Amino acid sequence: ISVPYATSDGNYYGIINAIESNEIYSDSLALTVLIHSQASDFVFDWNTASFAVAGLHIVDWNIANTGLETITIDTIKVTGWSTNDLDGATISTIRLNNAIVWGPGTGTDGQELDITDFNIASGQYFTTNNKIQFSNPVNDDGESISITFKFSDGSTYTTPYWP
Repeated sequence: ISVPYATSDGNYYGIINAIESNEIYSDSLALTVLIHSQASDFVFDWNTASFAVAGLHIVDWNIANTGLETITIDTIKVTGWSTNDLDGATISTIRLNNAIVWGPGTGTDGQELDITDFNIASGQYFTTNNKIQFSNPVNDDGESISITFKFSDGSTYTTPYWP
């Protein structure tokens, strides 16, 4: 039994039918498969987030793993700031738990950024040292930001917009 990549969380039901080649004997087996994605155990909040370095950095947002298995973040997509931005800001670096996972580079609004796989072990909670660094200020034109995390199982988690 294999579950298609990026299947949504939930209970799925099915029947396996086995039929002998002469079609004389057959049997059926009902089964239930519970799908539980990495996104289900991922926790994010903006509660302690702030702008730093004259609006070039968004710092100290929180990420955690409340599940029993390790979560692996494969990509990060940051969206929203260019809607109101007059400075032409781009993403230059992303840090998780003070480790550079993307950059230095030039990331644009909505671009899916392949990061160095970042693992969050069961029960880990990172409250500081999470940072998105931009080339120009993103706090001066009414910009707002959302982040979409994509995990190694294909599931995703999208934050609300901040601020």
